[in-house]
Parts: sequence; structure tokens; C-alpha cells
Amino acid sequence: MKQSGKNLYYLPLTAIGFVRKRCRDAVYMWCKGGIRDMQNPLYVYDRLRQANRGGDNYLSDDRREQLMGDVESWDRSSSYPDVIVHCKFPMTRFREEEPTIDNFKFLVEHGKAVLAKVAFYKIRQKQSKESLRYIPYLKCTEKGFKRPVKPVIEEGRIESAEYLEIAVTDIDMELIYKYYEWDGMDIEWMMSARYGYLPQLLIDEIIRLYKMKTELKGDPARTSEYSYIKTLLNSIYGMMSQRVIYSPVIFDQGEWKIVEINREEEYAKAIESAYLNYAWSVWVTAWGRYRLHEGIWAVMKQDPDAFVYADTDSVKTRIIKPDFSEINKKRIADAKASGAFATGLDGIVHY
Repeated sequence: MKQSGKNLYYLPLTAIGFVRKRCRDAVYMWCKGGIRDMQNPLYVYDRLRQANRGGDNYLSDDRREQLMGDVESWDRSSSYPDVIVHCKFPMTRFREEEPTIDNFKFLVEHGKAVLAKVAFYKIRQKQSKESLRYIPYLKCTEKGFKRPVKPVIEEGRIESAEYLEIAVTDIDMELIYKYYEWDGMDIEWMMSARYGYLPQLLIDEIIRLYKMKTELKGDPARTSEYSYIKTLLNSIYGMMSQRVIYSPVIFDQGEWKIVEINREEEYAKAIESAYLNYAWSVWVTAWGRYRLHEGIWAVMKQDPDAFVYADTDSVKTRIIKPDFSEINKKRIADAKASGAFATGLDGIVHY
């Protein structure tokens, strides 16, 4: 309350209340009309939800049911805040495009953010040690999708299928091209938006929190403050990924019930006061997955047998010390250019 200058009446019900207001103010100062203009129609929001997924995790096929004691973990620092600050996102409303493979490639080559529903025929994982299963089975069973035909599923991921449908971003498709091959592919619908960086004032807020977190880490007298700032930093992605509309669940006369809503009306009201674009959350996790795979590729390049497991923002290996020098060089250059770095209590500059 001292920090905000407010009294108890204005105390947020959750820890992210203050950072939510700061982010809202940052976006509105950037361009209140701009954020409203990029809000998509309801049907596009539904398509974005079909494409949205979380972080990836993989276990090497050679390491199943093994107890290993010589495993090291290599982690990305603040993975989601990093991609929010340094990667490009859809910065306009999505528009319909001609759904062809050639047009998909054309749009990607010309720097567009692409959202599409793709159908694969006789798709299978490439037969190489460096190939991973990237397509989650559950994302192929979204409402309105045809069910996968004769899918072979390992750990929830598609190894092969006679037929499947999935909604993807251009980033997802790059990984699918790397890990799979197929006999045929159709695009049912496709949309594009202009790529751009997020509002600078929003980026500045993320960098401010990252610096505070870094400077507090390891101080035994300020552990609660560190945890609080870390929560605020992580909550920015959470705000982006929050559902725009939802059906309330109530407990009535001893039963849980879902309250039916008018989706069109509720969505129209919600985007009227929106200060974030739901599409950003789809691309945050897509970029996060891509960065994770870059780490996996670095390990595989040195020694495919060294890879053990990967999860969201970390790669587990055995025996070798992976060479991440090229990756780190790029990420450090990004951080220096944006100012997203700070010196910790250990005297080390963290990016």
C-alpha cells in the first residue's frame, strides 16, 4: 500500500494486481487505440486457442526407466520474459489468406506471423536420433477437428498417423518440418498478421522487474521480496494467456453447474477494455519452445547420446558439458541491446 499510495480499499485480491495496472498503463500510454485495433474477432480468438499450447518436455527414448546419477541441468534464464522482450509478435489484427502451401511459405519469407489449420496425410517422425516428437495428440483433438486416424502415440506425442489435423503458428511449422515427413499436406484455413516488437513501455516494465529480481537473488534478508518480484515477473505471461471469456461455474443446490453465456456479447465487452492481445500468449510459448529446441540441437550436435531430458526452459545431459557458446552469444547481444541485464550479489552480470 505504501508503494502504490492507495488505501486498503484498493488492495488487489491477487499478487499481480499492481503489475497488472502498470502493464495496462504502459500499453495505454503506447497507444490505447492501437491495442483495441489489433483485437481479433471471436472466431479468430477461438482459432488462437486451438493453436495455443504450453512448454515442451521430452525424454530421450534411450533413457526410459533408467536411474542416472550423472545428469546435469542447463537452464535458460527467465525464458518467457526473454522472448517477450526480444522476439517479434503479431502486432495487427489477423486477416484471412489463401490457404495454400506456397502462400504459407511466401508469407513466412516476407516476415508475417502465420496462423493456420493444417492436415497431414501419412505423417511420421523422421528416422534419426536428432528427431523429436513435437506434435501433441491432444492438440489434434480440438473441438471441430477430425480425429487422428491410426495415430501412434508415445508420451502424448504423435509418432505417426494416417491422418491428423492441427492448428499451428509459423514457428510450430518450422519445427514440424524439421522433425516429420509426410505424403501429403492440406491447409484448411490460414491467416496472417504483421510481426513487430511489443510496446516499448511494456518491455521496459519487464526489464525493470528482471533487474529487481536479479539484484535481490541470494540475499537471505530479502527472500520474501525476491519471491514476490519473481512472481510479478512471471505473471506477465499469465496475464497474456488469460482467457478473454469463460463460462462461470457455480455451486447450486448441491451441484456444480456451468453457466451458459452469450459468447459474442461477452467477448465484445471484454475486448473493449483489453490492454493485451491474446495472440501474444500463443507466440510467447511458441518462441519459448523454439528456444528450448535450440538448446537441444546444441547438445545433439556434440553428442546425440548425451541428451537425457528437456522441459520448458532446461536441458538435461550426461557426461558432456554442452557448448552453448553460439546461443549465449546471440542472447547476450540481444540483452545488451535492450538493456535486459543486471549484476547480481555474486558480482556476475546476468542476461
